[in-house]
Amino acid sequence: ATLHSLNRPQTKIFYREGRHLVGDNRNFGIQRAAGKYICCLDADDKLKPTYLEKALFLLENYHYDIVSPSVQLFGRSDKLFEVAARPTLEQITVWNQISTVAVYSKKFWELTGGYHDWGLGRDYVSEDWDLWLRMLALGARAINIPEPLMLYRIHGNSSLSHDAAVPSFEAQMAKIREFNKKLLKRANYRRSEQRNAAVIELANPNLNLSTSYRKVSRKPSVLLALPFVITGGADTVLLRLCEVLTANGFSLSVITSLPVEKSFGDNTPRYEAISKEIYHLCEFLEQDQRRNFLFYLIESRKIDVLFLAGSTFTYELLPEIKRKFPHVKVVDQLFNELGHMESNRKYASCIDHHVVANQVIRSALLERGERGENIDVIVHGVDVQDEFNPNNVDEKPLLSGALLPANKFFVSFIGRFSE
Repeated sequence: ATLHSLNRPQTKIFYREGRHLVGDNRNFGIQRAAGKYICCLDADDKLKPTYLEKALFLLENYHYDIVSPSVQLFGRSDKLFEVAARPTLEQITVWNQISTVAVYSKKFWELTGGYHDWGLGRDYVSEDWDLWLRMLALGARAINIPEPLMLYRIHGNSSLSHDAAVPSFEAQMAKIREFNKKLLKRANYRRSEQRNAAVIELANPNLNLSTSYRKVSRKPSVLLALPFVITGGADTVLLRLCEVLTANGFSLSVITSLPVEKSFGDNTPRYEAISKEIYHLCEFLEQDQRRNFLFYLIESRKIDVLFLAGSTFTYELLPEIKRKFPHVKVVDQLFNELGHMESNRKYASCIDHHVVANQVIRSALLERGERGENIDVIVHGVDVQDEFNPNNVDEKPLLSGALLPANKFFVSFIGRFSE
């Protein structure tokens, strides 16, 4: 019923009679696929919204043939499975280092002859593990995204990995090696190492990616550039800004540029509730790839406004952004007169407008040469008039001892310490 009601003109649905093994079903679909790349997703698993785009960016920009993510289990388990950064033929003959939902070149599926099924129960062998080995042996370049962008459902003891009749991973690997022994030559091992270690960057990689993205909203597109998304007052303000923008029809994308300890809190779920386009650059790109992805976002989303809030990475790219995308307006949000003020002044010629949290910051900008018409003061303070007004608090429960024991001395701190 769900498939019949699917209203997607560019999606084709094929039905088959009878029961078929996994590899055979996948081959059936791939034979009919018209695309350049393939991704197989089982019905009970999920992909994070940005996975396919991230994979395609790496495939198109750096000439990889296989891209796969780390795997987050859900259901009966919440374990995280991480995969090798650049899996080689040698690694894949020891352990499966490429996840089931890898996006890969259809060309290599054709070269290998597709998936191979062994059977069920005692005869079962991982058909995707076997395919990855053959692809790498034939020269495929592979890279993995550290970010857990695949959600793999665990059903308890009913899955293949918990079926007592299914051979161990070691036994499966032995069968795969025997089946592909003609491909396991020293020259193929060497080629796999060399191709995965090579640095390849295409001349005009974003051509296909940029034209494939279709902007839905007619309102301006905003790219919010942050260092990270952690629990705190500044992030609360920015979240509210994002809510207002999307509620009024603006397209919104968010990037972060720095890794952060989990102990600081992670506001990613709150941002994802507002926009599906949340990109933590450190989690899926190497250092030298992040600049290209930022430019790709600006180009593909047809960004009108780059809203900057404390991202040194983005500050340093402003001159190049202005040269490549002169139509983009840059707005810089400053929360105090220290810290990023130096970066703001260093790249002042690239910044079109400033939003500051108080008059002190405005005065600091004016003293350092900024024009008054380029500054807006939007106070980001605590609401002491209504929500946090002490006069609106009923003190009786406190004084009666219902909440605080009588004759006790309390010292409280509400806030956070900072250097």
